[in-house]
Amino acid sequence: MSKKRMRLSVGAPTGCRIIALPAGIILASIGTCMAWLAIKPMSQFFAEGEFGFGDVLAFIFFVVIMCVVLYVVGALAWVYLRMARTRIWLKGTVLIERRILLRRRIDLRTAQVELRPTANANITGLSLVATDQRSSKSLDLVIHKGQATLPASELAALAQAILGDHSLDRRVGHDNETAMIVADRLRELAAIET
Repeated sequence: MSKKRMRLSVGAPTGCRIIALPAGIILASIGTCMAWLAIKPMSQFFAEGEFGFGDVLAFIFFVVIMCVVLYVVGALAWVYLRMARTRIWLKGTVLIERRILLRRRIDLRTAQVELRPTANANITGLSLVATDQRSSKSLDLVIHKGQATLPASELAALAQAILGDHSLDRRVGHDNETAMIVADRLRELAAIET
């Protein structure tokens, strides 16, 4: 296996990502402007010093409404930006996940790997869970969900990365039997896909 980077077919389709990035940026900008504009009425309320019952109730109502609106706008911006930025690829034996703010790298050759069944909204699936033995970071990769499965070439590349490669170092770690079972299952799924 070469050190060539193979992008895996997971996450939102390209069309959704193209729309999600500007939508997330616009929503984040709107949220920032709203927060900045909310500061003036709040500072004005405390500067005037008139704390009548009606004024306090109006101020509390304003703060609650602004907090709810900012929370909704911020959550939507986060969802859109996450959809646009999340990518997963395989480079040699290293599985790399890029999120909004960080990248997570796990070497499949040294990681503890397992296949776990998943179920969301009555759709069953299968996830490859790789846990780095040194840092205990884990990465979940959905390889089968409902009728959708990763392409055979990607499944075979994942299996080869788990076992190591002849040109690279062989698999290291204490769970070689489990890794062999996972790699064999990935190869079975790849054979079904072809």
